[in-house]
Amino acid sequence: MVRSQLGENATKLTYVKPVARVDVQVDPLICDHTVQFYEDDRYLIDSLTEFFRTVLDSGGAAVVVATGQHLAALELRLIAQGIDIEHLARDDRYIPLEAEATLKRIMRNGQLDASLFFDLFDRVLDRASSGVGTSARYVSVFGELVALLAADEDSALALALERLWNELAERRTFSLLCACSMNLFSRTHDAKTLSDICDLHGRVVPAESYARLVNDDERLRSVARLQQRAIALENEIARSSDAHESLKERNAELSAFLENSLDGVQQVEADLTIRSANAAMLRILGYAPEEYIGHRISEFFAGDFDDDDERYAFSDAQLPVDFSAALRGKDGSPRRLHVHVIRHSKDGAFLNALCFVREASDHRRAEAELRQSPEERQRVMAEHDQFISVAAHELKTPITSLRAYAQLLLRDTRQNRQVDPLRLETALDAIELQSGKLTQLVTNILDTTEIDAGTLRVDPVGADLAALIRTVIRREFGDSDNPIQFIGPQSCFVYIDPLRFERVILNLLDNAIKFDRSAQPIVVELTQDAHGATRLTVTDQGVGIPSDRQDAIFERFVQAHGEAHLSGIGLGLYVVRGIVEMHGGEVRIEETGMDGARFTVMLPPSGNETRVDPTQDNQNDVPRVLVVDDDSSIRRLLGFVLEDEGFVVDSAVEGQAALDLIDRQHPDLILLDMKMPGMDGWEFVRHYRELYGHRAPIIVFTAAQSASQRGADVDADDYIAKPFDLTALIDRVTSIVSKDKAAKRS
Repeated sequence: MVRSQLGENATKLTYVKPVARVDVQVDPLICDHTVQFYEDDRYLIDSLTEFFRTVLDSGGAAVVVATGQHLAALELRLIAQGIDIEHLARDDRYIPLEAEATLKRIMRNGQLDASLFFDLFDRVLDRASSGVGTSARYVSVFGELVALLAADEDSALALALERLWNELAERRTFSLLCACSMNLFSRTHDAKTLSDICDLHGRVVPAESYARLVNDDERLRSVARLQQRAIALENEIARSSDAHESLKERNAELSAFLENSLDGVQQVEADLTIRSANAAMLRILGYAPEEYIGHRISEFFAGDFDDDDERYAFSDAQLPVDFSAALRGKDGSPRRLHVHVIRHSKDGAFLNALCFVREASDHRRAEAELRQSPEERQRVMAEHDQFISVAAHELKTPITSLRAYAQLLLRDTRQNRQVDPLRLETALDAIELQSGKLTQLVTNILDTTEIDAGTLRVDPVGADLAALIRTVIRREFGDSDNPIQFIGPQSCFVYIDPLRFERVILNLLDNAIKFDRSAQPIVVELTQDAHGATRLTVTDQGVGIPSDRQDAIFERFVQAHGEAHLSGIGLGLYVVRGIVEMHGGEVRIEETGMDGARFTVMLPPSGNETRVDPTQDNQNDVPRVLVVDDDSSIRRLLGFVLEDEGFVVDSAVEGQAALDLIDRQHPDLILLDMKMPGMDGWEFVRHYRELYGHRAPIIVFTAAQSASQRGADVDADDYIAKPFDLTALIDRVTSIVSKDKAAKRS
């Protein structure tokens, strides 16, 4: 069936009027393989109409392998010129083949199949050449199969098909006309494909802009102009290539700069997908590339954010390019970040944003350093020198007292002197007090080092902040001259690192007591709103904070009253701010309307609280604790303390001995040191979990400061930092044993 009989497509086409006389003609009666280039489809239809009219008028046969649109347009033109293509088709003198369908018939698994090609076109040529009751006819073929492959940018297949046509022409007699639009070769690198196609043809016919030239003089002038354009284009290509290489080098330099930047850098697309993030960005949050890149930024925001908020923050050109945000790290803790945004828009539409990210404490420190005048830098150096002096005093004072009282007790013991009970109690109280001060000073210095290095990490869990505050007040400030009043709920569940946040409470209360000699109550108030945002305030009625020092009071080495009221080393509030910001919160000074100072800590709602009922369990049996430590003094100490609290205590010097005891004693809780001779703590935990699973909770003793070091690589239920406070240890052991027994009963 011919294309003009196919109905719907054909009826949509109209007669195509010839656009020009074809002066460079292709003789269809000469056995040749010709390629015809064209710029306008109308010119191609003109050429094909004249080509096939010559074939058919001479008694030959026409095989047309064309696109559907070209096939329909050609048939309408032939009919308009009085050619009865239906009659010719019945006599196999006109054989139309749709190029798209034909190409599929000669492909197998995405590749040209030579056997399919030869089988198809041998049969087509047999039909066209033999006819019905006539002698052999001469056949002319038009094909657009190569053009289809070139349009799909598959030049290798296009050239392979041309070779198949040439191979077929070596054993069959026919003329072949191929056609390709010049639009297929509009790019610089298409020149080779065009040249290769020309090389595989016996004759090349240029497009109509050349063919329409009426004489040789015009054609020579056109060739000269084309040569000039070719030279100019080659020079332009060379310059463009140089610029492209230079741009590639600059892009590589920029990529290397961004990837190795100490600040986090990430690109966020218009749909809020994270397109890229450098190593510093991943380090800040703790994610592997596949855990962060490709995800939506909304997955990592801490607090109440929705897509509209985020899109507004990233894409609204009216917003400042600098803002603060809290993103949740891999360990679950929010990171308070300062973000500088470079927005990229086109025609008013937001495309993407390049974000430079710095942890808030680093940003503030850098800003402060940039703003410093020479006088301010000199002041900072003076404060640093003062810190060294004060630190030396503050560290030596408790050491002096500890050593003196230890020497006093040793002298009494060595002289076999009867030690007066009051004298002994005084010495031991002083040792406990001064060792506590020393521990606090050392911990603040270590925390400061981690904050400065950007390695401070928190390990958030669901915790009762109200219970934690009451514990710190009772344990650390029970004998304080300043009464401490706690106003708050019985329970207040938040998502915090209890060990780190205990440092916040301790430093705020210690700061209040140092600067309050009024004997008035220090008020600690805790509230939580309906959305889960938590507010903690510590208010004293002491000397207060001068207004000109309030902005600097949270910096390192800064004392509110300078030399007039030296106490501590000026790191406590700096550590408070660092830890609070690692929880996604903020700390500030507020006006009280009276003497004194009020420090306020705000924690955002986390939505991740694992709420644990702290209610103590009534135990019918005596709980048993196994202490595993190679230090005999630690084993004896814990034995004395825990037995006084009603526990049965067993001990082992290393892991294997502990496993042997467990077979017989079945402890309710295990206190475990990690570094021991023989089987160490890591190996013990692995063997215990394999043998007994989680039958008894394991508390690990650790001297590590960061969350990543605190037993994160061991399957422990809890950890206690060294040096530990005995009251805190007893509270922890009692609580864990009670909860474990209650869970097993339920």
